[in-house]
Amino acid sequence: MASTESVSVPTEERVREIVLQVVEEVVEPIRRELGQPSPEWSDVRQVWLAIGALTDAQRRTEERLEELAEAQRRTEERVEQLAEAQRRTEERLQRLEETVQALAEAQRRTEERLQRLEEVVYSLAETVRQLVDRLERVEKQLGQLSDRLGMDLETDAEEVLWALAESKGIRFLQRPTPITMDGEIDWAAPVEMPDGKRYWLLVEVKGRLRRKELSEWVQCLRDPSFQQKLRLYGVEKPYLPYVFGMRVYLGVEEMAQEVGVGILTFRGEQLPPRPWE
Repeated sequence: MASTESVSVPTEERVREIVLQVVEEVVEPIRRELGQPSPEWSDVRQVWLAIGALTDAQRRTEERLEELAEAQRRTEERVEQLAEAQRRTEERLQRLEETVQALAEAQRRTEERLQRLEEVVYSLAETVRQLVDRLERVEKQLGQLSDRLGMDLETDAEEVLWALAESKGIRFLQRPTPITMDGEIDWAAPVEMPDGKRYWLLVEVKGRLRRKELSEWVQCLRDPSFQQKLRLYGVEKPYLPYVFGMRVYLGVEEMAQEVGVGILTFRGEQLPPRPWE
């Protein structure tokens, strides 16, 4: 934008001097050549007033130009301010765009991690399912083994009973048989002793015979409701209670002797019972 140069406005006295100089140097020679009379001062004054009006107009024009120049300066300052604001806005937009891009990248990485996590979870779920299937098969096999082991133990206990009866002269009044109820009895049979007394021989079979298993068997034998259920099968007191153990733990024999329960092992009778009246 072109700048407006300042023009100095002549004073009234200076204008008057200029007018007189013009009259003397220009107008007077022409008048003398033309044989014209000297002008009146009033005419000169009119010229001077006209020139003064022009001078005022010029001054006002200059003032207006200065005002316009000031307005232009303020406009340029405002434009510069707007340009600075625009620059800052663009910088903020640039930073915002970079932030959005960073967030988008973080979101992409998060989605990738979630995808990998889903794959891991699916793989773990499949592994767990396979383990569950295997455990179910193992439990089934263990159940079969347990049943088979229990049957084997019960068979061993029966053989020990027959050997015990033969060695002590005990006569089975009927073949030993299991009784199924709450608290299954593995072997039960009425017997007659050499002195003619009759008892019900009751045997509980355990793979591991500890004080815990013995205590549970004694609680059943002492339970009136359990005894009532036995009577429904024709089992009456007195009892000869035994417990058969593949492995007999420390302290079991002392406890069995105290409560009057006999102990049988693969080797035969380890402790005889007392009759339960």
